[in-house]
Amino acid sequence: MAILPDLVEIGHINPWRLQHIADTFVQAGMATDNGQLDNFIYNPDVVKEHTKRTLKILAVLAFFSSLMALVLYVAYQSMKRDNNQRKQLAKELHQRTDELALRNHILQIINQGIALPELLDELARQVESLHPEMLCSILILDDNNCLRHGAAHSLPEFYNLAVDGLAIGDGVGSCGTAAYRGERVIVENIQQHPFWTPYRELAQQAGVQSCWSQPIKNNHGKVLGTFAIYHAQPSIPSIIEIELIESYANLAQLGIERTLTDTALLASEQRMALCQQYGGIGTWETDLIHNKQIWSSTTCELLGFPALATPTWEDFLAVIYPEDRQAVIDATDAHIAGGALYDVEYRIIDANQQLRWMRSVGRVDAVNTSYFRGIVHDITDRKAAEEEIKQLAFYDYLTQLPNRRLLNERLQYGINLAQREGKQLAVLMLDLDRFKVVNDSFGHKAGDELLQKVALRIKEQLRKIDTVARLGGDEFVVLLPEIASYVDVERVALAVINVLSQPFQLLENNIANIGTSIGISFYPEHGDNPDILLERADSAMYQAKDQGRGCFYIV
Repeated sequence: MAILPDLVEIGHINPWRLQHIADTFVQAGMATDNGQLDNFIYNPDVVKEHTKRTLKILAVLAFFSSLMALVLYVAYQSMKRDNNQRKQLAKELHQRTDELALRNHILQIINQGIALPELLDELARQVESLHPEMLCSILILDDNNCLRHGAAHSLPEFYNLAVDGLAIGDGVGSCGTAAYRGERVIVENIQQHPFWTPYRELAQQAGVQSCWSQPIKNNHGKVLGTFAIYHAQPSIPSIIEIELIESYANLAQLGIERTLTDTALLASEQRMALCQQYGGIGTWETDLIHNKQIWSSTTCELLGFPALATPTWEDFLAVIYPEDRQAVIDATDAHIAGGALYDVEYRIIDANQQLRWMRSVGRVDAVNTSYFRGIVHDITDRKAAEEEIKQLAFYDYLTQLPNRRLLNERLQYGINLAQREGKQLAVLMLDLDRFKVVNDSFGHKAGDELLQKVALRIKEQLRKIDTVARLGGDEFVVLLPEIASYVDVERVALAVINVLSQPFQLLENNIANIGTSIGISFYPEHGDNPDILLERADSAMYQAKDQGRGCFYIV
């Protein structure tokens, strides 16, 4: 067989020719038609179709496999996420349980009244036990606005000593600034923050790189101290950590306030005890139904006799000064009968037979009206102070003579009395002669001594009902009430002039020679009120000086 490559492509097969040959063999009985020639010759279209079907099947299988893998992956991730959430929830629950246990533990020891240093140290230890990466520091603000060491057992001792006594201020580290501003201060990196510039080397030696400080405040916003968290590496708190710091600061606040309250209460009780002891305060109770008295030991001591098992009303009345006894009885009866205020002052005769002033205040019980309760206290010192105030208000501090205010009151009283009884009174205005010479020669101390001696000499010339007062400087006034005639007044004036003209022996062997000029006015001839009478007597005194001094002149 010849190959004609130009006409027939090499490898070309004519399928119809092969089919014709096959049909010929079948017709000749040499073969049977069983379709063996089907697909005997390669058909690219058939292969492509088969390949497409196969690829489609594989694609469907791949899709469902991917879908199944995706479902399994999503399920796995969901299970993993749920598992992580459960682990996180379990961790948070455990954390919250620990935090709650910490809080309950601290509250319990607060209620036990544990000392503040031990309380704060326990709080710091508990916090560090829950958070090993944290170093706690608790500082307390004193009355001088300085931070004092409270607790920080994990920080080096040299660091605690350096911080103790630190004055607060803006930019003074984390704690000093937090206490000064009253707000949280977060310093992520101590070595790079301006607040820590003076303390960077100290912090580096202590091995701390960050500091978060929360001010500890009371319910009124007053800063009590700071609660600080340190870390060995630069760090910044999460929201949860900030909440924890605030919670720990609140616990510290409760402990500090409890201690301050206990301290204040103890101080108050001590002050009350001192008041009762030194101020003389006692309690008493009267059973109005059974006429029974219940006195405290202080009351018995105040009233001047040993404690009695069954004191009586008569025991109480027995120690009251007789002139004041009825006033106490009347005040008691008025309160029990009509609810009048029971607040009575009276004198007692103490064990040393001395008069002392007492004040009793009380009331019938509003619920059980059969009991009358109150206190008694010693007001002797108060009365003495009142007398001293009265002395300052009405008497001249140097001579102890009545001053102008008391003189006016007595002069007005004398005018009113003279008017009712138709009598006379006289006003003598005195001005010392040559007093300035004594001051200039011997000094003001000698002048004061001279005025005191002048006051004594004038008083010696007067009756008990008369008054001598000092108006100021070297001016004196004599009030003579209930006079019978001018002659009596002139006799007093001459006696005063005479006694004051005698030499005065002063300290340091100084001798003072003075005199006095006197002006006299009378009621009712020269006026009917204090101002007019004093003014007329003053004018008359200048007339006496003009006449040569050492004499008197009547208006």
